[in-house]
Amino acid sequence: TIPSILTQKLNIGLQKTPIIKYMKTLGAIKLLLEEYKQHVERIVAPTKKEYDKQVKLVYDNTMSKLSKLSQLFPDIMPLGDGSKLSDVDIQNLIAYLKRSVETKYSAPLLPSFDSFQKNIYGMNFNIPAFEAWQGGSSKEANFVIHYDKTTESDAVSAMNYLVGNMLLSLPIKRVHLNVVDLNLSGMGALFTTTTRLDPSLCRYVGEPQQLNDFCREMQQRMVSIFRECGDLVKYNEQNQTSRYPFEVVVLLDYPNMYDYVAQQLTALFENGHKGGIYFVVMHNTDVQMSGQKVSLIDKKEHYTEIDLLALADVPKSCLEDETMAKSFFNYINEEAKQQPKAKIVKVNYDEMFKKPYDDTLSIIEVPIGEEPDGNKINFLMNAVDHIHSFIIGQSGSGKSVFLHNIIAGAMLKYRPEDLQFYLLDFKLGGVEFNRYRNSKHVKAMLVDNSDMQVTLEILRDLDEQMKERGKQLQSVGVSNIADYNRSMADNRMPQIMFIADECHAMFNTSARSDQKLFREMTEIITRIAKEGRNQGVHLVLATQTLAQTDISSEIINNISDRYLLKCASSDSEKMIPGSTDKTANLATGQVFYKFTNKIETVFQSYFTSNKEVPPLMDHIVDKAADNQSNGQFYFNGSQLFELSSSLINSIPSKRNNVAALGCSIDLQQEPLNISLKKDDGENILFFGINDKEQVTRPVMNALVSLVYTAKNNGRPLEAYVMDCIDSEEGFYLNVLDKLSEEGLISIVSNRRDIGTKLHQIAESVRDETASPTLLVVLGQERLRRFLDKEIEEGEQQYDGSQPIDMGSLKRFDYSGKTTNGKKADISTYRKALDFILREGPRCGVNTLLQVDKPANLACADSTGYINSNSVYDRFLHLVMLRADEKAVALLGLDEDIHVEKLSSEPERLRAIYYSAGNDTYKMFTPYVIK
Repeated sequence: TIPSILTQKLNIGLQKTPIIKYMKTLGAIKLLLEEYKQHVERIVAPTKKEYDKQVKLVYDNTMSKLSKLSQLFPDIMPLGDGSKLSDVDIQNLIAYLKRSVETKYSAPLLPSFDSFQKNIYGMNFNIPAFEAWQGGSSKEANFVIHYDKTTESDAVSAMNYLVGNMLLSLPIKRVHLNVVDLNLSGMGALFTTTTRLDPSLCRYVGEPQQLNDFCREMQQRMVSIFRECGDLVKYNEQNQTSRYPFEVVVLLDYPNMYDYVAQQLTALFENGHKGGIYFVVMHNTDVQMSGQKVSLIDKKEHYTEIDLLALADVPKSCLEDETMAKSFFNYINEEAKQQPKAKIVKVNYDEMFKKPYDDTLSIIEVPIGEEPDGNKINFLMNAVDHIHSFIIGQSGSGKSVFLHNIIAGAMLKYRPEDLQFYLLDFKLGGVEFNRYRNSKHVKAMLVDNSDMQVTLEILRDLDEQMKERGKQLQSVGVSNIADYNRSMADNRMPQIMFIADECHAMFNTSARSDQKLFREMTEIITRIAKEGRNQGVHLVLATQTLAQTDISSEIINNISDRYLLKCASSDSEKMIPGSTDKTANLATGQVFYKFTNKIETVFQSYFTSNKEVPPLMDHIVDKAADNQSNGQFYFNGSQLFELSSSLINSIPSKRNNVAALGCSIDLQQEPLNISLKKDDGENILFFGINDKEQVTRPVMNALVSLVYTAKNNGRPLEAYVMDCIDSEEGFYLNVLDKLSEEGLISIVSNRRDIGTKLHQIAESVRDETASPTLLVVLGQERLRRFLDKEIEEGEQQYDGSQPIDMGSLKRFDYSGKTTNGKKADISTYRKALDFILREGPRCGVNTLLQVDKPANLACADSTGYINSNSVYDRFLHLVMLRADEKAVALLGLDEDIHVEKLSSEPERLRAIYYSAGNDTYKMFTPYVIK
């Protein structure tokens, strides 16, 4: 008979269907053993040798039947050494295993480490035993494996055996594994190595903060399950469903480093089984719990103890055997990746195109999908309760198509005068929103992730609009957009939808070197989240993942509508606690939708193929043909603005000559013009790395615009360009040659000529005889060898390679007085140039100076010491391009000015203009000259 201890181990009521199968199987084993006993008793043999032979035949026959029985019910047989199994046997075993668990909703029993020896007439039989698992009590739910440094290897094998059976005891994806390894022991490598187990089935927790977050997540899960299901196992069995996946938590090297989460773990350890949370604790007996913390090991009534010393031989898990591991992990991972087939449902955009636009005061309602029963689901936004939305879905989930449903549907349903879009796509090379380039609904579009400054500018524009809208509401005496539009029927205020795809870029914790920039962005988004509803401004934030993001609770708490497509369980839980089971098994295009705490459902979003997009966009453009455009700021990171003659002719320059540098990077894309006055410091300093002439480009813009605005307005201007770069080729040489041919500039490139001209200009300033002059110095740092040499004049040309014939030279006359009566020393290159910078602007002599970094600026102090005062005394205008971060250290600029991050690519060149007089900054794109 089956030993009574086996019945005690089962100790579960026979009314449960899975247990009946096990008991029938055990009953079959009992019958086989009884049959063996009866056959042996009937043996008649003349000799002991013949008797033993016949007993052996009966024994072999019985063992063959037992083997066939184990194949019929493989899930109750301990899976061990696979070396004796062929590939076909393993595949058959997996097929049997899959069939046996496909209709299971819980696993009350697991194969045990133990087996029971039954000796019948001198022959031993191993009878399989089982451990109770999901039987309904915490004693059955959790396991503790004790080990020390001498038994660690056996403990890992026991854990692998136990956890492997847990994974295989139910359909794949019904059990999620969480391996906590704070001491980085590596004991969970069999499951945590990404090449083995699909990451969607196994989460690795290796840091204390991660464990803290995990405990909080599990507590939130428990709350959701208690409210919805009560006891999860009972709910699953009663309803024949798998409402939530089971969570197995493996604590490695316990209690090492677990002190600080002792209370959280204790609560989950004692009651987690009710919410489908189970623990396997690897108890290192060499480590003691410090302080007065409660140890899980003391909670003996809440776990089954697996004492390695009581086991003669710890069995190996099938997953530890290389022969079987590959097949079993392939089976597990392939099952994990299986997706339910998506149902294709479509919205009739042709019908929406034919219908006239809907009138709206404050409500946006767009069809986006259908529930399984055919019930239509609408995307809704209003000023009352459907305020802002969040969409999350990993790659391949259908998120982009779903987002396009919202945008395209809204554009077809509402006129541009009633609905404005701000569309931002932060995907690398993102062009998803380019299809709406010609839509009149679009106020701003960004399809580039390289300049977060541009994002800030767009948010600033929206922030200003909200302030203006607040004033408009106040002036009419109403508090929300709906009442305003009722009162102002002829001048309605449009709804605004700010849609950001891959919005995690705006909340990225790994990119917070620009603290001020990100802080201001968050502040504006928070204001929109809190105040936007009354003013008709709605957020639609979408992303693939929330990893490495820091979205404030003020923003999250104001999200009324949450749309979750298939995504990582950690993301799902962050957005909607307890939602993992609903999102883990979603097919492409399926959406789990939750509206505050009132409504939740799963629906299939509408599908639009790539072939259908062009005609759809034609519908959107054609339908709005007679409507007013919202205007559009379009930024793709690589657009170029040309410094054309028509642009120069349009520059207002009644009093002063104007340097046109480029277009600002904001919604206005305003020209950046600098008017050079007759006043102290009216010079422009350009600095940065000039590898690709990126610094020379804005210098040329300034030069061309200054000489032409002077010419166009009939103002005399002598322009001298001192080319210290002395390049053989380059775009700037073509510009200089053209201006020289037109007689607008004089090019000075020889070192001797540069000295002569510097002295002449300095002398005219000193003597107050200077005429309006523009001095341009390119690559001033290349003069550093000569800065402190005396300037000399002579007929001999000097190319820098031969000694100077001193006999052919004559000294300049350095006598003379400045306007304040003191002598001015302009004897060296440094002193002459510095004198021009300091005194020239008041005499109408303005300088454009290009240098690699401000520290190399030529000032009168021969020590070469430069500080912010010495720079700003000479330059009220600074143009900064890509440079080493240390280059601006001495300028005392705002901490969020990062010149090292500015793009230097020709098609996306970035520069920052700083006005020292106004203490203001502006990022811009320099013009190109064609």
